[in-house]
Amino acid sequence: RRRGWEVRKLYGCFYESTAKNSTLSFTRAMQFNYGRIVDKNEKFETDEVKDIYAKYSLVKKGDIIINGLNLNYDVVSQRVAIVPKDGIITSAYVVLRPRSKIFSEFFCYLFKAMDSRKVFHGMGTGIRLTLSFKELKNMPIPLPPLSEQKAIVKYLDAETGRIDKAIAAEEKMIALLQERREIVINEAVSGSGKCGSGGVDFNTEAQRRRGWEVRYGKSIFTENKRKNKMLENKTILSLSYGKIIVKSSPDSGLVPAEYSGYQILSPGDIVIRCTDLQNDQKSQRIGFVEVGGIITSAYLGLKVNDGINSRYIAYWLKNWDATKEIYRYGSGLRQSL
Repeated sequence: RRRGWEVRKLYGCFYESTAKNSTLSFTRAMQFNYGRIVDKNEKFETDEVKDIYAKYSLVKKGDIIINGLNLNYDVVSQRVAIVPKDGIITSAYVVLRPRSKIFSEFFCYLFKAMDSRKVFHGMGTGIRLTLSFKELKNMPIPLPPLSEQKAIVKYLDAETGRIDKAIAAEEKMIALLQERREIVINEAVSGSGKCGSGGVDFNTEAQRRRGWEVRYGKSIFTENKRKNKMLENKTILSLSYGKIIVKSSPDSGLVPAEYSGYQILSPGDIVIRCTDLQNDQKSQRIGFVEVGGIITSAYLGLKVNDGINSRYIAYWLKNWDATKEIYRYGSGLRQSL
């Protein structure tokens, strides 16, 4: 329909590069990172590392890499990237090398668009749906004249650049609003505007504010120990970004026997993810239960005592998490609470 454009099979525009780093001639190892190829920054210091990198694929600037692994399990990863400089990458990926009159940047945009629409997810083979050049090579793709390929890339670079700047500005605003949110919560639940580890002397604040008390946690809540032994509850819950959400059952509504060890939660309960405090200081670890259901017993479930507002306690604990106070309490090798 567009003058000068053709439709070719992929192998007419790209061939698969399978050359390996067997002589260790390249030491710049690279990896996927959110749809980009970046350096691994790992040195060839041991024979074990050298043996691994000798099996890596050689890549050149302008090659397109497609991650065709685990298509049926992972529908989140960005699977397409262009190589910014010569180096090596794991041979588990497909390396597409352009033929003549092919502007790689155009096809990188094309394949990224296809990836965003999950086109590749219907092409894999095997139990884990793995995609190889064998499946890709006969895929029809549009081929504009070289001059149009370059013009389209110039336009897209400018447009996506503007969008990226807008996203960065929005992310900065979101970070500032998140910080403000934490300050507001901290002021309300503690009576002080001070944030951070050790920022509030709760005994002093309680004395300053009439009617306030300082209590130990054991007088405010108890640990939830009610298990789903009879499989009576089939509403599976999950802690996601500080919220308790209902998760779809993977078994078409049938709760498997493993869920008998899950804990039963009621509205108003509080959940804390207490594991791996040492390695993960970004997760939002506190969730408030709005809808009853079951959740893994790896989490700590709390039932707030009668006469105490459980949502207030949840806000207090979220503040405790946001100010990183929670990380002072873990124990063991992986700092579990």
